[in-house]
Amino acid sequence: MNIRAMKCKQGEIGDLKKPGWIYEPKLDGIRALCFVNKQMKFISRNENDLTKQYPEFTFRNAINAKECVLDGEIVGYNKQGHILSFSEWKTNEAYFAYVVFDIVQLNGKSLARKQLIDRKKILDAVIRQQKNLEKIVFTHDGPFLYKLMKKNHMEGVIAKYPESFYYSDVRSDKWLKIKFTKTVDCIIVGFTQEKRPISSLALGLYNKSKQLHYIGKVGTGFNQKNIKELYTLLKPIQKKESPIEKTLKKIPSKIHWVKPKIVAEIAYEELTPQKILRHSRFVQVRYDKKPKECTFKEQGPRS
Repeated sequence: MNIRAMKCKQGEIGDLKKPGWIYEPKLDGIRALCFVNKQMKFISRNENDLTKQYPEFTFRNAINAKECVLDGEIVGYNKQGHILSFSEWKTNEAYFAYVVFDIVQLNGKSLARKQLIDRKKILDAVIRQQKNLEKIVFTHDGPFLYKLMKKNHMEGVIAKYPESFYYSDVRSDKWLKIKFTKTVDCIIVGFTQEKRPISSLALGLYNKSKQLHYIGKVGTGFNQKNIKELYTLLKPIQKKESPIEKTLKKIPSKIHWVKPKIVAEIAYEELTPQKILRHSRFVQVRYDKKPKECTFKEQGPRS
């Protein structure tokens, strides 16, 4: 499969007022491309086949195309119809929907070089909404949507240039994510055990030279459930030597090092000039992210 999801760059509050841009809710789910033929196949950003995990996705007849490729987010709802955060999926009786925001290919023809606003019109003609299949809403009023999303405890807003093409597997400045809390997806490089199986996590990002750069530890945001989850993930991949490039920064002691295989989303207040996260907080494990994506260039934090 040579089509992969287009990615967003980090945006700022000022990006909510870009003339002519459109704004969509930022959903907390699993990004997935839907490859539609006689059947449907859902492929995550890290190219895992998710199709069997969502047997309720039986909406092929609601897609008016012999073949197409859709881009969207798998989201969970509770019984009251409120969107759940990804971390709540396993603790609630969720039902799931595929929320579509783009169409990349239709009946064998690429739409990647059509403008986004034209792809939206094509999408309107292709998709018939039902319980497990939705189309994303959008507006030209960025500040209004931002306030609404904050009121409803959502993640933030996605800003998109309406004339943008679809760039497969590219992090483009034509799509910007504007979140209420600054977050960064980091590689877990180790952990400490002062008072519990996981007391803190040591974190890293790759620099331009593909060296793993230490960016600090996080010791808050954990509960008993994710401590158990993290320890189960990290215990089997422990190693004696640090995966961090030692010449880059003084590394703290008493860390149980691990192979750089697990990605965690971390909230933070700022990045210091020494490239250390301040006031950081663990959010969740990101099973949909690959460690190689965790670079300062691709999605590292802004100071």
